[in-house]
Amino acid sequence: MPPLDWNARKTKWLDELNQLLSQIRDQLMAAGVARENLQEIGFPLNEEYLGQYQAPGLLIRIGASELVLQPKGTRIIGALGRVDVTGPRGRAKLIAELGDEATDPAPLTQKWHWFIYPEHGRHGRYPLTDDNLAQLLTQVLGD
Repeated sequence: MPPLDWNARKTKWLDELNQLLSQIRDQLMAAGVARENLQEIGFPLNEEYLGQYQAPGLLIRIGASELVLQPKGTRIIGALGRVDVTGPRGRAKLIAELGDEATDPAPLTQKWHWFIYPEHGRHGRYPLTDDNLAQLLTQVLGD
């Protein structure tokens, strides 16, 4: 097995992260959230083998509340990437994993799938879909 190309891994991570944020922005705008309430912000990351780099995140304003999607990295044990979601009423994690249909274990050639994990533990994991995004927002923003 050839050694992992860490630059390619970082590129794939940032591409998947940008796709995730774009998907969330599109879903929120379709639900009536104004574009000016969706602000991309950069987060400095420093990961072994990847070095220091900026990763995009998202600040979302809904009513008087704010929530932040903050990337934590791609060097995650048992996963391909992690984004923390923090709001005034709670937190959750978005974790990227290979889909069940993956036949090649190489993460650079497969589509990554995002799952929502509750604040504590790995129980209750569910896929990130339009409906589940609404559930996540309720969880971290409150009713």
